[in-house]
Amino acid sequence: MIARPTSIRDFNSVYKWLVSRNHMPLQPVDLLPIGFIVPGVAAGFLRRAEGGVGIIEGVCTNPLVSSSTRHKALDAVFRALLSTGCDVYIGWSVHQDVEQRVTDLGFRKAINYSMFVKEC
Repeated sequence: MIARPTSIRDFNSVYKWLVSRNHMPLQPVDLLPIGFIVPGVAAGFLRRAEGGVGIIEGVCTNPLVSSSTRHKALDAVFRALLSTGCDVYIGWSVHQDVEQRVTDLGFRKAINYSMFVKEC
């Protein structure tokens, strides 16, 4: 599978996938400018930060597609995201299967760091 860059025309698909998984709905302006999608299956986005840091976020899949197809599509999305030229990539997830996937892609668990959240 090959992931292509996202565009505004992908918004409806990503929106439906997120809502079906009880994630907060998006507006078209919420889509990050750097993103990749395997149409109909999976998408992911990257936020560039200072210092060559790329923050991977908004990774989502179509729950109506088979697990094996979603996994292949996610591999393609992650490969595309990791080809964007950042010096360091970071991300986080509450899903255990994501931990194994990113470990297979060369990520390591940042056990020396804490994540802080303040909701306003």
